[in-house]
Amino acid sequence: MSTPKPEGASTPVVLAFAVVLVAAMVIAGAALDGALKYAVLAAGVVGLLGCVWQLNRNRQVSGRSS
Repeated sequence: MSTPKPEGASTPVVLAFAVVLVAAMVIAGAALDGALKYAVLAAGVVGLLGCVWQLNRNRQVSGRSS
């Protein structure tokens, strides 16, 4: 029987995306001002929540296969 593979991005890809996203948030936080700064930071937080969600899915799928 074949082991199930996680749907979506693999864990290293998700972690790399999260690192790039945090770096972009830091740069945007330093460079932007006003409402645009908070909009970019809020979008970054939503993106990080998506990363956590995908990592959790990957962990659940790999937990079922073992």
